[in-house]
Amino acid sequence: MIRKCVLALALCIAGATAVTAQISKGGTPASRTYELSPSSVETRVLPSLDWERVADEDAADEKQGNYPKIARFIEAGIALENTDAWTILANGDRVWRYALRSNGALALSVQFEDFYMPRGAELFIYSTDGTHTIGAFGSHNNRAGGQFGTQLVVGDEVVIEYIEPAASAGQGSFTISGVFHAYRMVPEAEASNRDFGDSDPCQVNVNCPAGNNWQDEKRGVVRILVVEGNQAGWCSGSLVNNTAQDCSPYILTALHCGVNASASNMNQWVFYFNFEAAGCTNPGSGNALDNQTMTGCVRRADSDDNGGDNGSDYLLVELNSNVPDSYNAFYNGWRRNNSGSSSGASIHHPAGDIKKISTYSSALQSTTWGGPAGSHWLVTWSANVSGWGVTEGGSSGSPIFDNQGLIIGTLTGGGSFCSQQNAPDLYGKMSYHWGSNPGDDLSAWLDPTGSGVNSLSGSDNPCGGSTGCNANIPYPESDPCVQTVILDDTFCCENQWDATCQEAYDACNENQNPCVSTIPYPFSDPCVQQVILDDEFCCDTEWDDICQEAYDACNDPGPTDCAPGTVSSPLAQDVCPGEFGVFNATGADFPTGGGYALGFVPNGGSGGIAGGFTLTGVTLPANIDAGLGGLLAGNGAPNMSGVWSVVGLAYTNANDIENTICGVTTAAVNFDFLSANDPDCATHVDELGNTANVLLFPNPANDVLFITSQGHHGKRTELTVVNTLGAVVYRTEFTANGEWNHSIQLSDIAAGVYFVRFTNEDGSNVHRFIRSER
Repeated sequence: MIRKCVLALALCIAGATAVTAQISKGGTPASRTYELSPSSVETRVLPSLDWERVADEDAADEKQGNYPKIARFIEAGIALENTDAWTILANGDRVWRYALRSNGALALSVQFEDFYMPRGAELFIYSTDGTHTIGAFGSHNNRAGGQFGTQLVVGDEVVIEYIEPAASAGQGSFTISGVFHAYRMVPEAEASNRDFGDSDPCQVNVNCPAGNNWQDEKRGVVRILVVEGNQAGWCSGSLVNNTAQDCSPYILTALHCGVNASASNMNQWVFYFNFEAAGCTNPGSGNALDNQTMTGCVRRADSDDNGGDNGSDYLLVELNSNVPDSYNAFYNGWRRNNSGSSSGASIHHPAGDIKKISTYSSALQSTTWGGPAGSHWLVTWSANVSGWGVTEGGSSGSPIFDNQGLIIGTLTGGGSFCSQQNAPDLYGKMSYHWGSNPGDDLSAWLDPTGSGVNSLSGSDNPCGGSTGCNANIPYPESDPCVQTVILDDTFCCENQWDATCQEAYDACNENQNPCVSTIPYPFSDPCVQQVILDDEFCCDTEWDDICQEAYDACNDPGPTDCAPGTVSSPLAQDVCPGEFGVFNATGADFPTGGGYALGFVPNGGSGGIAGGFTLTGVTLPANIDAGLGGLLAGNGAPNMSGVWSVVGLAYTNANDIENTICGVTTAAVNFDFLSANDPDCATHVDELGNTANVLLFPNPANDVLFITSQGHHGKRTELTVVNTLGAVVYRTEFTANGEWNHSIQLSDIAAGVYFVRFTNEDGSNVHRFIRSER
């Protein structure tokens, strides 16, 4: 069966965006605080769905390969001003409560029109059994046009509770236009039996070992509740960075997810961040998941190809608000040259389930969805250390990443299933999105500076951490109490930091501060927190000169504790196709927020590291192969033929590596990436001139792999077999002179691509084999 899938691709950078994006600020409904009786709440039972019609529509969708619909809209038409559901509180504030029931629903999403919250008002929505509460929503959710929709609340009956301060009496307004009745694919409502949600059993949770190298990229991927007309369904997408580095909350997905969505519909779309299991195992219930959503977006650009019929099927939307710091989002990077990748991953929400990862270890192929040639990448998924993931309906629009963690495409559809794991899927190319479609040129939005770059790295904080407040706030905007104030009262961010804002800020600090000593800075100051954590005297007794020195050091740590270590790799390595060179550094040390990079400069090249090419966020030891050639060429650097110098860099700021380098390796490593017809690749000679002929047979292998290795000189040698994620699946040691023979039973090793590495005191060489299906 062919599916279409939606991609919302975005790079979300933690701590970089405005708190006004957070649609739900927490808190407790007044009915619980004041113990108001639930028996006084009026309940309306909504009409039932036409289930025969729903079944026919879903069957037609499935036949056409559209994204899966999971909910239908049921009208309600309940206006605040036309009901008498108020309770007056002792302090003069008043509470409005109303319940809606749609029999048999797994969950309900409440939809509003003419929505306006005055300053200080709060709105909560919760299940009648009290197990699921969302809110508080307030003035920060007001939008032009007055539309507002909520995430799904588990259960078939919900209570809408509105608290209006006495000072704002009569100023609030809304009409509950209706609810989306969700009848399938709601993981939050599922029991923990086979899987947490409705995705197929082979799917791999993103926080399993297979996702260890994708922990940044996953933070940009979101689940999208897509609304089109009276239907709602699941797609996937991602935050994406842009060359202005301004934290614009762009989500990249597939056009077929919203080809018929109106501007009004898009104000009802809900984006779920961090909807994932904490570890490799499934959670016991939806209550264990992060409740981090945003509502509403506007269309910015699309392929105008009817969802891939004559183009690459992309849709770029912009969220109605900036992404909150607390979501710890990552703005994913991208690459737009027409060059594939030999390995990588896709992160997605199949069937609307918690976040999953699928990996590939064979080169992507250029193909078409059915329109112009070369519009899509064809991928075949492979086994990994945690299983063998595929895609499903709901994965549509998800990003496919190359081996450098950059988005190179978005999912249109394909034929892979858990029962057909070798069937391919097709992703619209980023290179085709750029300017080859009948519709918009994506470059106008992702390269607004006109830089012409072929790629852009992802970032935690592309706009430097500013929340973008208009008000002149007398404290850093990252101050947690500032964050609390402007979340509770957007006036303090959007208009003016007045006496009311200051009182709230002081109260926040006073409530948080348990210290006896007089601290000359806000207690919520992160460096104050660090000082008193390290030295309790500064809180329990006195803020003295030692405390002050620690505080100053926290604010300006300088480049201390930042060293690249010493190069421990062989200083000259010949690398044949399919083999790896190894770069390592012992004693490498870099501060929090920094990292390690490898800079590539061809021998005789000019410009040094600044003019070369770097791979950031490198984990040592790093395996390097000639596959970097295409990546370098795509960035305007020379091809990988010949000898390259590789220099290790320790840095303190991932957003400004060049200017924050605080340590450089004193020795370079020269890699010579040889061609397949080079004589040394037929009879490889290691760094010290020792012949190291290796024969692996059969290759591909099924039940057993036989190894014959020659050229050993009585030195202790370690043989390891690693998968494409670097996990060791087999290890042995031997000492031999001349020829050495060995066999490895493969019954416990999953199908896929593996590497056999021989390592001794002279260096290492690596050879590839394929473990085939039985």
